[in-house]
Amino acid sequence: DSGNLVPSADVAAGIDYAVSHGATVIDVSPSVNPKPSPALQAAVANALARNVVVIAAVASSELNQANEVSYPAAYPGVLAVAAVDASGTAQTAVTPGVRVDLAAPGSAITSIGPVGPGQVTAGGAALATGYVAGTAALVRSYYPQLSAAQVAQRLELTASPPGTSVPSPQVGYGTVSPYNAVTTVLPQETGGRAPAVPPLPALRLPAVQRLDTWPLTAAGII
Repeated sequence: DSGNLVPSADVAAGIDYAVSHGATVIDVSPSVNPKPSPALQAAVANALARNVVVIAAVASSELNQANEVSYPAAYPGVLAVAAVDASGTAQTAVTPGVRVDLAAPGSAITSIGPVGPGQVTAGGAALATGYVAGTAALVRSYYPQLSAAQVAQRLELTASPPGTSVPSPQVGYGTVSPYNAVTTVLPQETGGRAPAVPPLPALRLPAVQRLDTWPLTAAGII
């Protein structure tokens, strides 16, 4: 929930649990207390060392109002995500000096309600991280040989650019693009060649059946 600050120790414990249970992509969407934490830093470092992609929200409304840096998004190696609306405009004014790597939809997002029936509409970087995490999972599935750092780089290089120099202070390398992230050929990964695609199995057509013309012939004789 982006409306409540979550203790750093709880987030660190969650990251450690996910890593120990085989997660390859971790999405830290809650707002974390806006101060560095040894436990949280150690959990992030362990995840990165275990080849896990770590994604976190930047500048939720509460943190932004206090002009604070958000953690774990501020730690090196973490993909820091900001929210944009349908036009690609950043939804919050990121504090100068705060790193933003990517942006994703985070305005008027409609989903199922967290409790009970019905739907809920909300916004913010806490929701935008889900789009980036989902895209990272697609890339990890399609390119299992890539390291976590290479997955992060692929997301940045294939993002829809903001139309200004990158990384932009507000949206980083641009808005994440799931389609581009999966389909783009990156020379640094393939040496300029398209990824090898296994050949399709040989198509075996059934033998041509000769038509039995005897009923027509017999009818003609009669």
